[in-house]
Amino acid sequence: MFPQSDQAQTLCLCPGSRAWDGSRISRRTRGFFNLPLDEKQKYSNLTNGKEFRFEGYGNDMVLSEDQVLDWCDRLYLTVEPESRIIRSLWPAQPPAFCDVLREYTARCWEIAGVVLTSLARLLGLHEGRFVVMMDEGVAMTHARFNYYPRCPEPDLVFGLKPHSDASVITVVLIDDAVSGLQVQKPNDGSGVWYDVPIVPKALLFERFARGERALDTVKIDLNDD
Repeated sequence: MFPQSDQAQTLCLCPGSRAWDGSRISRRTRGFFNLPLDEKQKYSNLTNGKEFRFEGYGNDMVLSEDQVLDWCDRLYLTVEPESRIIRSLWPAQPPAFCDVLREYTARCWEIAGVVLTSLARLLGLHEGRFVVMMDEGVAMTHARFNYYPRCPEPDLVFGLKPHSDASVITVVLIDDAVSGLQVQKPNDGSGVWYDVPIVPKALLFERFARGERALDTVKIDLNDD
């Protein structure tokens, strides 16, 4: 966990597997966000200081003065396919950041294959149906690293606004000591938000199948210690 209850979170479209220690990628994430601002801005999501792009380090694109912004910094990277990677946006610091992210991504595909195979089987399809669709060069994998600084008025902001992901599989690696993630059930008209409990070394899965999501909407509430 960051000093003074600062919050960090790593999101990737696929999870690690076997006995791989997820804290390795968490430590590199913390290391990056603890770098001096001028070092982090080498990987800015603003080209020429003004043109916004989704990849890189920074905040939301500001479209209007009335826009509600997320209270977080983020680093957003394409990790697959190789041909789509913008290498200049992959941090050189902290040491081994890129190597650990590549290893994490490789482990992602191992368990993603298991999940997709199981989904196909449950739907009565050929087991390899979805795996083939996700082959290299077709599917894209992204990693998003979120950092939530201490907020003086947490009741007035979200760390991450309510949203639904458009990915086939989303996996969230949550800090073992920091809460705040909430979810809504799909097609639930009650509007109730459910707290996601902290389970050490666990990954939160969100999958998309037959036009519906297992978790419809998620948000990050900063009003949690």
